[in-house]
Amino acid sequence: MRSLAPALLLLAACSSAPPTESPEQTAQREAAETTEAKRVIDSLNLEFNGAFSSGLGDIVAAQYTTDGELVVSGQPPFKGRQAIAGMVAEMAKLKAAITTRARTVTRHGPLAVELGDYTLSLTPPGARAATTESGTYMIHWHLVDGHWLRISDVAAATPTAP
Repeated sequence: MRSLAPALLLLAACSSAPPTESPEQTAQREAAETTEAKRVIDSLNLEFNGAFSSGLGDIVAAQYTTDGELVVSGQPPFKGRQAIAGMVAEMAKLKAAITTRARTVTRHGPLAVELGDYTLSLTPPGARAATTESGTYMIHWHLVDGHWLRISDVAAATPTAP
């Protein structure tokens, strides 16, 4: 007589599979995940603003993947943590101060896209006053080992009227 154990094990494995989500449940789960991602990304942006404005390039660079990229208007891309940290150190010589604000964050699994606005002020040595630039940015985030990291960060200045 043949054993029923293999068939029973297969039946048990199939019956313990998680139930399939309905479209409504999927939408609710994704909305909750996006809300949580935005909360975390907002806090990371506050840390970024403070570290950037204080010239702490290593802290800024730690928010990027090892091969992350920062692209700003009029500059070649800064690729990798060392290049990003160096750029922040150079900006510190100009007394750079930045404020970023996420307008939207959309998450899909381990990826998120942030669209936001920034204001950057610079005071070159010998200048009497700071110059200010405003613009928009888009950041592609990746959830790596439970931490949101920037893969690609692209900023574009808003043209000023003459």
